[in-house]
Amino acid sequence: MMEFYGDNVRWWIGIVVNVLDPLQLGRAQVRIFGIHSRDNQQIPTGALPWATVLTPNVGGVSGIGFTPQLLPGAQVFGIFLDGKSSQAPCVIGAMPRIEIPSEQQLASEQWKAGAQGQESMSDPGNRTDDGVDHQPLPVLGSNQDRITQAYDYFRNQGYTKEQAAGIVGNLMVESRFNGQELNINAVNYNDQGQGQHSRGLAQWGPGRRTIFEQWSGKGWNTATFEDQLGFVVHELNNADDYNGALNVKANTNLKSAKTIDQAATIFDQQYERSSGEHTDKRIREGYRVLQLAEGTAI
Repeated sequence: MMEFYGDNVRWWIGIVVNVLDPLQLGRAQVRIFGIHSRDNQQIPTGALPWATVLTPNVGGVSGIGFTPQLLPGAQVFGIFLDGKSSQAPCVIGAMPRIEIPSEQQLASEQWKAGAQGQESMSDPGNRTDDGVDHQPLPVLGSNQDRITQAYDYFRNQGYTKEQAAGIVGNLMVESRFNGQELNINAVNYNDQGQGQHSRGLAQWGPGRRTIFEQWSGKGWNTATFEDQLGFVVHELNNADDYNGALNVKANTNLKSAKTIDQAATIFDQQYERSSGEHTDKRIREGYRVLQLAEGTAI
């Protein structure tokens, strides 16, 4: 108990990555500089500790449902309440930092369109990989394990069989080109404008790829298959300056889906935010995912 007395106070600075406290106690997950690697592969967001957040002296707080005014991406200062053990972080306050998006990004028409949920209105078309520096993935049929790997990933994140199949079915349609599915190199050149082409498993535009780089601490062109799967989950669970709460709302509705049809449609309309022209394909792929992963499409 002497560790809590204050003789061995340890302070730290970090970046808030998640404020959706499952216990509704106003806690925040913080990636602490010098302790937690910025490489999400080494320390995934889900493994980060939940930090208590101090509030101004404006009255007591009791019960559950308290929400602090912190957002993902905020730089915060804190201490460990248990001293050298360093297992009980506490956020004392936020610190100024240069945030993204920049004023130039916020002023761009492409950025505004994405923030309003219009970024992916062009459906997947003929894609070619224009020199993105990755090793091409094997063609599925010889590598169907990639489908089950993605499916198992979302199952392990708490999604039901139907919900996970609906997500992966969407990603298969989004990222298919050159005879490959779930290809992290996919580029949609139907999106016009230099640098505005959608890329990756979910066909993220440049605004959302910027959020990826902030979240992961790495450049987009070094993103792995697991990084991109992790970013889908991150977006579904966190509001940000680019998407607002659109993806979080999509996740709430997705988790209420009972069938593959419902899950695939919700993910298409509310996370991918496509025109809906190919929703039927996404549903069919969802059933194929469940068949491959579980041996049944029912």
